[in-house]
Formats: sequence, C-alpha cells, structure tokens
Amino acid sequence: MPTELYLEMLDTDADEVLNEGLPQSYPLSLAAALRVSINELADHGEALDLLRLCCVLAPEPVPMTLLGAAPDAVADSLRPVVASPMRLYQTATRLGDLVRLSQRGIQVHRLVQTLVLSQLAASSRDELRRQAGGLVAASHPGEPASASTWPAWSTLLPHLLALELGETDDRQLRDAACDAMLYLLYSGNTDAGFRLARHLFDQWRQKLGPDDPHTLTAASELAHAYHNQGRDREALDLTEDTLTRRQRTLGPDDPATLRSASDYSIVIASLGRLAEGIDRAKDVLARRIKVLGGEHRDTLITRGQIASWKGETGDHQTAITAYEELLTDRLRILGPDHPDTLTTRANLASWKGEAGDHHTAITAFEELLTDQLRILGPNHPDTLKGRGNLAHALLVRGALLAARAQATAKLEAERRLFGLGDRRTQETQKLLNEIKRRMGGRSGPSNGRRKKR
Repeated sequence: MPTELYLEMLDTDADEVLNEGLPQSYPLSLAAALRVSINELADHGEALDLLRLCCVLAPEPVPMTLLGAAPDAVADSLRPVVASPMRLYQTATRLGDLVRLSQRGIQVHRLVQTLVLSQLAASSRDELRRQAGGLVAASHPGEPASASTWPAWSTLLPHLLALELGETDDRQLRDAACDAMLYLLYSGNTDAGFRLARHLFDQWRQKLGPDDPHTLTAASELAHAYHNQGRDREALDLTEDTLTRRQRTLGPDDPATLRSASDYSIVIASLGRLAEGIDRAKDVLARRIKVLGGEHRDTLITRGQIASWKGETGDHQTAITAYEELLTDRLRILGPDHPDTLTTRANLASWKGEAGDHHTAITAFEELLTDQLRILGPNHPDTLKGRGNLAHALLVRGALLAARAQATAKLEAERRLFGLGDRRTQETQKLLNEIKRRMGGRSGPSNGRRKKR
C-alpha cells in the first residue's frame, strides 16, 4: 500500500487499518489492545490529558521543555503537571507502552495518535491544538538567522508544522511560522523553505487577505526562496507586488516595507539593473539608519549589498574597504560564528582575489571553509559556495591538485543533494572540467609550485 494512502486511511479509517492483516489466532486487534491501554488511564486523568495533548503534535519526540514552556496555555487539570518538571516526568511514566520516553522527550507513535484523536469530538481536538499552539509559540528558539538557534528550530519545526498553520487564528503561532520559513532558508533548506512559504502564502492570502501582514511576510519569504533558487523573474513580480502593498498599508519607513524595498533592489540588480539597484539600496540604507539605527542587522545587510555591487562596477578597492569596515562591525555586533559574519569574510576574500591578491584570498577562503564546515555543516549552500570559491582561487593561482580536490568534493555533494540536472551541479561540473583541461589529463597535476631540477 502506498505510504500516502496508508496515512490518509489512518485519518479516516483508523480502526480498519489497525485491525488489518492480523492472524485469526491473534487474541485482540491492535486497535482493541490500544484501547485497553488507553482506558486503563481513566484512573489517571492527568496522564490521559497529557497523552491527548501530545497526540496533536508531531510523532517525533516532544521535549519536556516544550510541554512546560507556557503552563497557562494548557487545560486547568494539566497546568500543575507541566509547571513541575518532576511531576511532568512522573505523569509521563504512567503512559507506559503507549509512548516512548527518552531524554529527547515523549514520543507518541502515529498509530496511537490517530486512535486517541479518533475518539474525541472535533471541538476537543481543536481545543487541544489551541493549547499545543500556545506551547509551541512559547518555545520560539530565537533569531532564525543565527546558526546557534538552528538545532532548537530543527527540534521544534515538526511540532509547529503539525498544527495546521494555514488555518490558525493564533497570531503568535503565525509569527513563529514566519520565522520557521526564515530558519529553513537561512539554514540552507531552500526547497523546504519554498514549500512552506508557498503553502502559507496561498492559505493565508485566502483566509486573511492579500494585505494582511502575515500574508505579506509569507510572500516576502516566497520571493526570497525564488531568488535563492535562481528564479529571479518570479521573485521580481512577487517582490514588486509585496513592496507596493506594504508601502500602501504600512508606509515607506516601516521595517517590513524596507525589507521589501531591499529585496527589490537585490532582485533587479541580479537581473542586470545594477545602477538602479545601487541607487535603491542607498535609499534603503539611509532609511534603515534613521529607523533602525546603524548597528541593526538589516542596516548591515544593506551595507554589504552596496559594497558588493560597487565591486561589480569595477571599483574593487572601494568594495574591499567597505567589507573590511563591515567585518569589523559584524564581529563586534554579531560575533564570529554568525552566518552574516561568515558571508562578509567570503565577500572580502572574493574581492581581494578580484583585485589580484590571490595569495591572501586563498588563505582567507581556506580559513573560512574550516569555519563554515564547523558552523553551517558540509551541505549548507554557503559551505558549498565556499568550496567553489576556494577551488576557483586555487585554479587562478595554478594550484590545480588542490583546486581539483575542492571542486570534486563540491560536485559530489551537489550530485547527492540536488541531482545531475541542477544548475549548481552543472556549474561545478564546468569548473571541474576546466581544472582538468588545465591539467591536460596528467595524473600528477601541478600544485602551484615548480619541481626543482
């Protein structure tokens, strides 16, 4: 039976699915056996309430910290339980074989979830989702652009997605969903970020209207995903519409409007309208300094955009100076491990290489790649881009053996992650082919140094 059909049948015909395929000699159907275990909780009302609450979350482990994040969000009967870590753990142990209890939390199998919820009225299930939404919103991991929050986002995300975000009336839960889109995009999960943004944009536009702030945030992140996928024509249409709506509903200086104005400058520059992009980014920078201050992360982002585009006009030294100043500020404000700081280091190294300082660029790219692997992981787009930048710098320097190693590692990862037909994979293949062409098919290629005779 196909997996999707099986999961759909669990939602509509749980008893039949759970009884299916058991031998005649089997004393109880699985559904009946589970019902016995559930009914035995009748004398432990708190445990039954806890089980039901966990059943509206994902079938992944539910951390104890999530369950205790907002005691006021849950039913009165359960409030003293989740407010006490000891009492919560003791109550969870009464659930026995209905759950898997571990250091990661309480995990309820999808079959148990389906059976428990099938015994409840729709209004009761909705109330449980409302309570769970309060717990999830209160468990917000923090700034999604910071890599230090990504492990917590990874743990929370399945439970957030389980709560029918497109239909929720909880503004805090919608706020968390917007940040979840950013987490996926910043952490390099562009396709997953695209799917979530597309889904929420479509649903919120229908439910909340096209001018609602949450609808416009979903639109903004969908355009962000389009840009990351290289689909700038689609990004342009959506960004322009979002900017127009935000200017009309929020005003020209609202931070959200400035975000859309910044996005618009990025997209038009990517489409070749560089001079216009620079002019618009300068206007955004002035407004962001006035509204947000010179040290706000968004202000620093715009400084980096302008510096990069100055380099693209051929003014390499201006770009280098601007990035050196920006790196100093980001190290002080964001710290050395923030992804924005790593991006600044990458851009500074790139423009030094463009200016002819290949030795400094290679050293900077090598040091940066070590940190990207540690902070972002080997499969993050910025890490893969870092390998490509290093490979290209080594190629220009003539260190063909090292260049081939980096390009090969990048290509292998992209084939595994994106497939052979993806533009990123194809671009890396071209780079590797050029390296091999320079090597002339030799088995012992140059490392950039001549052998002594």
